[in-house]
Amino acid sequence: LIFVLLFAVLIIVIKSLRKSLIAIFQRVIGKSKSNFLNFAVNKLKKIFVPIEYYASIYFSIQYLELHEKVERTIDVLGLIILIYYVIKLAMAVVDYAITAKIESSESPSKAHAMRSVIPAINISMWVVGSVLLLKLLGFDVSAIVAGLGIGGIAVAFAAQGILGDIFSYISIIADKPFEIGDLIDIDGIAGRVTYIGIKTTRLISVTSEQLIISNSDLTKSRIRNYRKIEERRAEIILGVAYSTPAEKLEKVPIIIKNIIEKTDGVRFDRSHFYSYGDFSLNFQTIYWCIGSDYYVFMDKQQHILLEISKEFEKENIEFAYPIRKIFTSSNG
Repeated sequence: LIFVLLFAVLIIVIKSLRKSLIAIFQRVIGKSKSNFLNFAVNKLKKIFVPIEYYASIYFSIQYLELHEKVERTIDVLGLIILIYYVIKLAMAVVDYAITAKIESSESPSKAHAMRSVIPAINISMWVVGSVLLLKLLGFDVSAIVAGLGIGGIAVAFAAQGILGDIFSYISIIADKPFEIGDLIDIDGIAGRVTYIGIKTTRLISVTSEQLIISNSDLTKSRIRNYRKIEERRAEIILGVAYSTPAEKLEKVPIIIKNIIEKTDGVRFDRSHFYSYGDFSLNFQTIYWCIGSDYYVFMDKQQHILLEISKEFEKENIEFAYPIRKIFTSSNG
């Protein structure tokens, strides 16, 4: 009778206390508008219900005379329930924090990396919780911990390649030499990044082939990331005929400079008559195309080359082409 009455009283008191605390928290949430507080209240609602029933039973049952094994079983169940819900709460907090970070991240590869870490964290929590439970129940966990250590070393030796790729993956995510969508060149192999996985990274090449490269190979390679380009350097080498008069040779750099300066999105650097070739007088021009888009760069270069051809035609300046002159002697 005491057990039943005490259980009923504890249930009523704990439920009233829970409702009061939740009402206080909700008022605080209404004022602060904190997403985390809202999340915490929802989780605590779910956790409080089983814990309050067990707590009521546990304290009420102290008035009953039970067998020692039954009391031991109740204690063990209470410990299991407590550790279970502590782990669940910790996992929920970690999941909330990572999800919030993913939602605020503008990088798809970073979001993917953070999402892939969640299962590993959950497994680690369950392992630690299980070892802690065994320790609290009186078991000698030193052998288990040692076994986990030896097992970890054995697994590490057996999976050196996989672990190398995983560490390389962490390095790629942390250092961010490239991200999904970037156009990169890996030791002469060019492609656009479509997927960054724990073991491999996938690219679509310029010829539409899928390239699959292990992460450890990537971190050992020289990588060119074209998305990081702010300006593209362009060089134009033009050869004019040797028959071009000197006054027209002086006009060539001026003509090219005017064309480039009138073109939007490019920056003129220099233009000079720089060498005597085998069959041409050579001019070197350097300019910069602003932005990283390769197609825009090619459009600008095409426009500049076409305008140079038009201006040279107006000025009667001939482009050089390979010729051979043969001189013969009139003497027999």
